[in-house]
Amino acid sequence: MPFLQQKISGSPSPHPAYTEPERKSYNQSLRFEYGFLDDGTIWIRTPSKGLFHVDWLTLRLLMELNAGMPVVPLCTKYKIDQKELNGLIANLRREGAIVSPREGKITKSGQQDDIHIAPFVLLFFLLAAIQIEYFQNIARTFRLGRWYDALIVGLISIIPIILHELGHYLSARKYFAPRLGFTFLWFFPAVYMDTHAAWCLPRNIRLLINSAGILMDMGLNSLLVALAIYYPAAEYYVTPLLILQYTRWSIIMNPLVNGDGYWLLSDFSRTVNMRQKGKEYLRKKRFHWLSIYGLLSVIFSIFSIMGLLWFVMNLIGLGGKL
Repeated sequence: MPFLQQKISGSPSPHPAYTEPERKSYNQSLRFEYGFLDDGTIWIRTPSKGLFHVDWLTLRLLMELNAGMPVVPLCTKYKIDQKELNGLIANLRREGAIVSPREGKITKSGQQDDIHIAPFVLLFFLLAAIQIEYFQNIARTFRLGRWYDALIVGLISIIPIILHELGHYLSARKYFAPRLGFTFLWFFPAVYMDTHAAWCLPRNIRLLINSAGILMDMGLNSLLVALAIYYPAAEYYVTPLLILQYTRWSIIMNPLVNGDGYWLLSDFSRTVNMRQKGKEYLRKKRFHWLSIYGLLSVIFSIFSIMGLLWFVMNLIGLGGKL
């Protein structure tokens, strides 16, 4: 059942054993919130802030369980395995969605729960204007003269990376429990905040969560600009650090890689699994903007692999022999 298989914020744990009375009947109430995504699928948010994708069958089962229908007749009515339904109840219990009848409440969320992002867009352009003015009138150091100064800037740049992920976390924690993850981007280690559960939220909230890291960066950059203005000696480090920030943005905002740019484009286009659909449209030779995206994604992947191989061969001294 999708409720058991498609939890976005982590894989479900093994189902605990159920007693015989629980197998025969279910007479407690449920407490959760549900709504609809742009593609028509259904999301459910439990009291523990767990977010799930479900189908119509699972939602009907939950409604009938909440109405007090026993497990066995329910399995017979919908022709499903009793163990599977027991597992569904186990997940509900673990997520805090099984409560006493007095606390039971199933709430349908509407689009009115979405937010307006215009103030955040205005804030972004305001902070961008401050930084443009800085590079036009104040910035002077575009190249560091000593290697250890570059090392200092590189070490300091770790702080904006952490704050970037903190931005995603702070914007998402109101709606679900985001998880810190570790991955490799073309064999390079990277820390990220898993916000996949945002797909269970309205579009503008998803846009805010996926852009919160850049907004945090913009705020930090503006503070660095203020530091360089009030302490001119700090400009020597501030300008290279800002350039390093923008270089990092050129990677994470590239919609062809699995970064903020990819998720923002997915939100704007209301496209779930954008890369997978793009390659599927390309294989089927279907004329669509996703086909173009799929083609660009394949080309980018090929050139990225070639560039990585070139880098490795030069690193081990083979580049000059080819």
